[in-house]
Amino acid sequence: MKKNHSFIHYKFFNIENKYKYLFFSLLLFCIGFIIIAKYSNYIPIHENTITDYIQGDDLPFFKNNQIFYDLSYSLIIFIILFKLFDNIKSSFLRTNMKIIWIIKSFFSLFLILIYEKDAGLDQVVYFDIINNQKVWAQHYGYIYNFINFESATSNFLIPFKYLNFVFIDSWFLIKIFLNLIYISTVYISYKIYLKINPINSFFIFYSFSFFPTLFFYSSILTKDLFILFYILVSFYFFQKLNMNLNLKNFKNIIIIISSLFLISTIRIWMAPLVLLSMFIPIIFYYTFKRMIIFNKKFFLFVLFFVFIGLIFFLDTNIWNNIKIDFTEEQFNRVHNWHAWDPNKHNIIGVNAENIQQLLIYDFWKMMFLTLFNPFLNYYYELKFYPFIFENIMIIFLIFYSILNKDFKTNKNILFIFFITLGYSLLYAHAGGFLNPGTSLRYSLQIKYLIFIYLLSLNKKSLDILFYKFFIYLKNFYKQYVK
Repeated sequence: MKKNHSFIHYKFFNIENKYKYLFFSLLLFCIGFIIIAKYSNYIPIHENTITDYIQGDDLPFFKNNQIFYDLSYSLIIFIILFKLFDNIKSSFLRTNMKIIWIIKSFFSLFLILIYEKDAGLDQVVYFDIINNQKVWAQHYGYIYNFINFESATSNFLIPFKYLNFVFIDSWFLIKIFLNLIYISTVYISYKIYLKINPINSFFIFYSFSFFPTLFFYSSILTKDLFILFYILVSFYFFQKLNMNLNLKNFKNIIIIISSLFLISTIRIWMAPLVLLSMFIPIIFYYTFKRMIIFNKKFFLFVLFFVFIGLIFFLDTNIWNNIKIDFTEEQFNRVHNWHAWDPNKHNIIGVNAENIQQLLIYDFWKMMFLTLFNPFLNYYYELKFYPFIFENIMIIFLIFYSILNKDFKTNKNILFIFFITLGYSLLYAHAGGFLNPGTSLRYSLQIKYLIFIYLLSLNKKSLDILFYKFFIYLKNFYKQYVK
């Protein structure tokens, strides 16, 4: 009787679970159908007309596109890719990547349309270029079919042109492709974590997956997601790099060089920044450190020689010309910012009387906001709350790492320090802090790397801290609430 009872009990719950899955699937279907029915008219699939070439602008003539047909074969590709995750050896990664793949695809295919209908996004122009095979576009110039360093946009759109060649005018398949880059980014991020802590963690995996800026902007056709992915690949193999002459090191260097090349095709100034951020730690760790160990006097002599050389350089016409060019270019930019609406943009530096005043009082604010914008100054904007929380968490991790006595500096930390410093200097000079939305998207290139690495390094220490905090709350509740 017991056996029969347990069988009936198991069968009952099994049937109940099937109904739950059925209900959940129908609910998602209904939500998706309602969103597509209501917002599909906003999908920017435009006709290619002669007026585009006369005016240099695209008129809102929409193609008679079969949205549900497009969605159908995109979902078939989604299922095929879902099944391919079965080839992942780790059961932890295999299961959780499938879960994330479903959640992210639902968000990218349906929910993001609610945002896209009102936003003036670059992806509208990108999609028009892809679908209508344009050879010229306003603000972007000539569009080429092969890699050309004169047009970063052309290089960026090359893989999408091949997709469009097979699946003509498919809006949703591009979203699936973006999700594939997203899931690859999460995968490589988790591999970086496992190199530091070889123990699987749900908290870490889903913290990486639901990082707000990554989760949101990977649903939109932008260059930043691809730059981030290439930087993470470079960093992962930089972790493995050492001074030994062997085949593994050679492979690591080849992959790093390939990633730097791909970065340079999309944003040419980011590749030298990544390279310098790798080169400086290598010099420090494998040159200066060995000098200190083997011969301190020789190291001091080299340091003194470099210092004297720097003093002489600062007194040359080369340095003076660099200062003049920088000052002129910076104040030309600041002059243009006077025309921007201060209610919608962070206008900083317009009241500086000279370059010294700009650097001392304003430039550090510009650098901060290139990374952490929006911040608490946008507390009244509910839509920015996830990103404000994200920025606060990263700042917490930075200070926690500095105060953590177990935290050790290595070449990877130096890489993150120099790439963050270089990025904030470069984008502060260019005005990358003015618009919170643009700053947020650009900062994804760097901020996500800071987050995943510092969280990975402090994982054990944070576990202890959270445990103590939980015990404190538990005791507080027993003592004062009950």
